[in-house]
Amino acid sequence: MITSSLYLKLFSAAFSTQLGGNAVKDSDLPPGDRIIDRLNRYLEARGIKLKAAGGFNHYTVANYLASNPPKKIDSDTLARFEKLFGVANALYTAMTT
Repeated sequence: MITSSLYLKLFSAAFSTQLGGNAVKDSDLPPGDRIIDRLNRYLEARGIKLKAAGGFNHYTVANYLASNPPKKIDSDTLARFEKLFGVANALYTAMTT
């Protein structure tokens, strides 16, 4: 739903201490479609363990977002959420009429 650049900002902030204050950029990641998979491969390649089993806790990023909402959200992310809520509203309307 959110752009990879926004997710990476949230990820970098949420794990700032563990990443030594270094922000992860899209250009740092291996190629692929899914940001989570790309981040996991990035962490593994660098030997960074944010979870004992490897990878990272996605809820940490979500919690950071909920506690620190961005002041500005890019237009692509906004458009995706508007589309989602438009579909949800249409389904609700269809069910209640």
